[in-house]
Amino acid sequence: QASRDSPSRKCERPASLQMAWASAEQLKTMVGQLERGERAVGAVDQGRAHLELLELGRVWQKDCSEKDFSTFERLVKQLARFSDGQQQDIISIFRPMRDIVRQKMVDAALALNKWLTEARTSDKQVALKLTDLLQGIDGSFWFRSYKLCPDVVVKTKFLVATASIVRALTGDAAPLRTIVASNPRVSALLRRIVQHAFTLPKQGNILIIWHDGRLDRYNRTLWRAARRAAAKLGNDLQVRLVSALRRATVPGQNDATKGKPQLQLELRKWPMIGCPLAKAFLDFVAQKSHELGDLGRPSLAECPPHSLRPVTLQRLLGRLSAFEVHDADASASGDSLGIVKLRLKAVRDLAKEVVGTKPKASVGPPVPLPVAASVSVSSLSGGPGLSPSPVPPPLRSSSGGASSSAGGGVASASGSPPSRGHRGGQSQVRSAVGPAAGTAAAASPDSEEAPAHAAGAAAGAGGAAGPSSASR
Repeated sequence: QASRDSPSRKCERPASLQMAWASAEQLKTMVGQLERGERAVGAVDQGRAHLELLELGRVWQKDCSEKDFSTFERLVKQLARFSDGQQQDIISIFRPMRDIVRQKMVDAALALNKWLTEARTSDKQVALKLTDLLQGIDGSFWFRSYKLCPDVVVKTKFLVATASIVRALTGDAAPLRTIVASNPRVSALLRRIVQHAFTLPKQGNILIIWHDGRLDRYNRTLWRAARRAAAKLGNDLQVRLVSALRRATVPGQNDATKGKPQLQLELRKWPMIGCPLAKAFLDFVAQKSHELGDLGRPSLAECPPHSLRPVTLQRLLGRLSAFEVHDADASASGDSLGIVKLRLKAVRDLAKEVVGTKPKASVGPPVPLPVAASVSVSSLSGGPGLSPSPVPPPLRSSSGGASSSAGGGVASASGSPPSRGHRGGQSQVRSAVGPAAGTAAAASPDSEEAPAHAAGAAAGAGGAAGPSSASR
């Protein structure tokens, strides 16, 4: 207590604050001189201004950072006056400058992932949007200093997004290779970015090795999430995936079958752009992450977009009774990995398992049930012309019981009986599994269990080692 109240202790904090304020004012003055062209005009004055900024950075305090953040945004615009090495020195000495680099990397990763999600080779504007994105990255100060980003997770997500773009566009098997073939500017920008971010002096270009190692690591987490979701929430997961496959069915595809629809979907190579099953699975595990528990490292939140491999999705579908995966036909495109089809009998069994049974019908006239007006109904609705319909009144069997196909609410994942208040459950399942599922008999056998085998190669154990945190 005596030490804290000593006169020297009382004067220490005001002196440090005065020094911080003085350095902040000097920084504002120097930034103003740079904006007016009064500093860093020649090589000699450029070196002198560089040393003055480093000296200000050594005495600069955090107390002034929040008040004068605009000063650093102005300083960013003047970094072009300095060499690349001097820019990195200035960014490394000021924490707000490193925070700006971090935010730029977050924005760039989001933009690259968004472009890859929406990319279509038939869109003429796709190449123009990508050119603007790559030019903004290649000519930016923060990309030249991305190694100074203090957040390793942000840095990794940016590099994964960049590597995903490169691999989706370049190579003989790249799904978007036609975009690069018709736009030499995109190809040149990709080469410059790869040279700066993924080329080491001794190892050379390590993009494929590093990216494969990251995908191996992410897919180990995604496979653990898939197994746990199939074990704990299998019915809910299957309903979500069946619904996604039905919505993706092309209108008129099954007209020739006349009442026996063969719902199927072509499974394509990584990065599975536009795959409804991949999107439905990732959305499901993200929404149910709290129920899946601890999945180890990396967590689901750390798995970036486009990190799911087709083999992981194939292994999941092999565990679910409603799906079967067939080899690609000879007439299929080279990017096809197989055809995913629905097992209609398993889908009907799934409907009977998810939908409960109604109580016995009353003596009076049946009262029609309203259509469930919930978000899940619209999300589980099928293709065109397959909209939720009112649940029909229960039919009395010869023994006086009600038919199980006219059941009430959706059963929980733990197997608890459905409640009478959730009458929209049957509409949801009818929309997801199709009208054939609603014609099951009253006394039906138990649904078939999902196959225990796991098709496809393993997601990879160990993974290739990527760039170290010190070098990348």
